[in-house]
Amino acid sequence: MRNAVGTMFAAAVLALASASFADDDIAELTVEADAAAGASDARVLALDAAFADAVNKAVDELASRSQIAAKRADYDKEIIGRARLWIASFTVTRDQVVDGRRRLTVDVRIDQHKLGVRLQQLGIVQTLPEGDGAAPPAAPEGDTVALLARALSPSSVRANYGAAATKVPEFDGVKAVLAARGYRLRPTPAAGPAANRDGDIPLSDSAALAFAGDAKADTALIVGVATGEPATIRGALGPFVLATARARWLQRKSGNPIIDIERRVLLAANASDAPERAARAALGDVMAAVTAGTVAVRGATAAPLGARDVPTVVAGDGQVAVVVSRAAPAAVVAALVKALGTQSGTKRAELVQLSPAGYVIMVTTPHSMSKVAGQVRKVTALERTISADVKNNVVRAVVSAAPVVAPVAPVAPVAPMAAGAPND
Repeated sequence: MRNAVGTMFAAAVLALASASFADDDIAELTVEADAAAGASDARVLALDAAFADAVNKAVDELASRSQIAAKRADYDKEIIGRARLWIASFTVTRDQVVDGRRRLTVDVRIDQHKLGVRLQQLGIVQTLPEGDGAAPPAAPEGDTVALLARALSPSSVRANYGAAATKVPEFDGVKAVLAARGYRLRPTPAAGPAANRDGDIPLSDSAALAFAGDAKADTALIVGVATGEPATIRGALGPFVLATARARWLQRKSGNPIIDIERRVLLAANASDAPERAARAALGDVMAAVTAGTVAVRGATAAPLGARDVPTVVAGDGQVAVVVSRAAPAAVVAALVKALGTQSGTKRAELVQLSPAGYVIMVTTPHSMSKVAGQVRKVTALERTISADVKNNVVRAVVSAAPVVAPVAPVAPVAPMAAGAPND
């Protein structure tokens, strides 16, 4: 998750996500299907119908309706007709007979990578949506957190832990969001080693885990921000302030990191509050990346999005919801948030939700959904383009796949796969 750009701090950390994160290549859906109860293989028929429905919905993340229509016969035969090939696992959560029909409710996990490869082989799609090259972090185990925060300036060291613990107001927004999303903050012991200026991260893993153990917390979230003296930059007018923020989240039992992110912000030192503004922007950047990579605990107050549902954050008057596929790189989403927030007439744009359906950006604007969709289509980041249309009263955006680098040596053509050939 690289180069996440800054928004206002409160907007950047508004949602520490609100649904469980599956693996990048797995789509999780719940579907229903039925078959005549009198049939000798009624359950099998109902399962086949459920699998076909689930696969058809999963393809929405990989191909457009027009691409499918152009290859309808191949799609129906090779994708839907062989739906079981793309099922990684499934669980029947309800099986009942109603009005002579055997009805099943099935939780299905679909191998999106395997499905996408077959779509390419059939010529339905040319490229596949890709993430930013890294699997999303796992959800923290448990819901208690020890927040270990340090703020450095040229003249002071302030931290909420250790023998010299004190209040660090810069991190109040982080604490509020953690609490609102279902995490329980454990008081950090005001004992042990005092914070110092050493290191680009406030604490070593061993020290942070010791504090978390003393606090009886499931995880330790280390967050630090440091600002330097205003300094001149060669070729630039006036002095600048550099602020660096770092966040590292650890599982206490295993010691494994959930996430480790650093962001830097450079602001012109044209006012006395420039260091504070730079610190807020750097924290906003790092927490925007944390937001994109972590999830809320089960039972959090914010309802999650269903895998194919419209946002649970309902757009009010003067608001437009923009839904971006979760396959989009976090840096692209952050760039989109920034671009939409700077449009003429728009008051703000903020990342408000993340679920299996994707990111949700809420835009407060006088513009129509069609106008906002047009604004989305003009944004590029990381050499990606973004398509967008209005559907179900939201703007749905799809980020293009990464550019494909041409091979140095020519590649021999691959013979087309014969119908009925096995798929890997």
